[in-house]
Amino acid sequence: MPLKSIKNLFIQTEFTGEEEPAETSKEAAKAEPTPAPKSSTQVSSKPATTKEVGRFVEILTKDIEKSNLDGYDYLEFKTSIEELKESGLTQDQAIKSASIAVKSLTSPKNIIDSISHYKQVVDKNKKEFEQNVVIKLKEKIQEDQKELANTVSEIERLKGLEQKLRKSIEENEQKAETNSHGFEEAYKIVIATLKEDELSIKKVLGDK
Repeated sequence: MPLKSIKNLFIQTEFTGEEEPAETSKEAAKAEPTPAPKSSTQVSSKPATTKEVGRFVEILTKDIEKSNLDGYDYLEFKTSIEELKESGLTQDQAIKSASIAVKSLTSPKNIIDSISHYKQVVDKNKKEFEQNVVIKLKEKIQEDQKELANTVSEIERLKGLEQKLRKSIEENEQKAETNSHGFEEAYKIVIATLKEDELSIKKVLGDK
């Protein structure tokens, strides 16, 4: 069975890559409610886009195609149901009609068993996805959080160093100005005394 046909058995929307939030199937949500995962970081939940959903649907249906059982199973039965629904039958009516038509090919038990097989395929894919993608992303998040904490700590250290340097500069500028004024005044006093004494000594004793 072609991949496109298998994919369309699970979702009829053709994904064009438009970035629109994807809507979860009400029937699927009702049948198997999935609690929201807890995160160590407070991040707003962002709905998956149709492009993202389409990409993962293709990944899952590719695995289902690779694991397609021989003979008439759920996938063929599901195809018959969808075709009957297109003619106007309800889900229940389509299931009954399809089961009558394939009575000689399979049994309800075989169809249910094949569904269990494909559920295992999808569950295995989910487990591998969580191990290979989600866990790696979480590890990357932890690395980034650690680097962020170190960066924030370094920023705080540099802020403290900046304040210390600014204070030191201000104090040294004040000291420089004070010392300059002080030295200038002392110089004036000393040089004035020297000049005054020089004149006095020359006047009294002469310069010879």
